[in-house]
Amino acid sequence: YALGGLSNSVFVSKYKLYLPTKKELEIEVKKEAARIKLALPKKKENSRD
Repeated sequence: YALGGLSNSVFVSKYKLYLPTKKELEIEVKKEAARIKLALPKKKENSRD
């Protein structure tokens, strides 16, 4: 019932037996931010369209 109507699929790509350290979290956030930035469409600068 905790899934609120979602399928029973698991949304975790990696399992860890411990919580990450602050440094590990910082590294992971930076990697994910870079990945998202690369996936975004590029804006044209000085475009007036």
